[in-house]
Amino acid sequence: MLHNLLKPLVIAAAIAIISATSYWVGLNHNSVVFIDMKQAIARPATMLAKSSLSPSKQQVILARYSSTLSRVIKDYGSNHHVTVIAATVLYKGQANDITNEIITKTLERVRHG
Repeated sequence: MLHNLLKPLVIAAAIAIISATSYWVGLNHNSVVFIDMKQAIARPATMLAKSSLSPSKQQVILARYSSTLSRVIKDYGSNHHVTVIAATVLYKGQANDITNEIITKTLERVRHG
């Protein structure tokens, strides 16, 4: 008789543990986004080359941009609770690409900072 009651309790406990674990993993799941570093550096350099700024001024701005870029990426990851992977993108078809957003945020910091 005890055996008949124990089996459903064990099954219920196992289901509760699996459900709680799934819920906890879901809450602590860290999403992954990526940035195409080649584009993150090349696009602003191309924009500067097309500007009317002198080459020396372009180099100063690009140096400031490059030194600010890693801080912006780190801040983005921290603020959005995501892991940022920097890589050369072979195919761009995912919504997790933050390259344009990082370029914009970095240029804004360079402009205002």
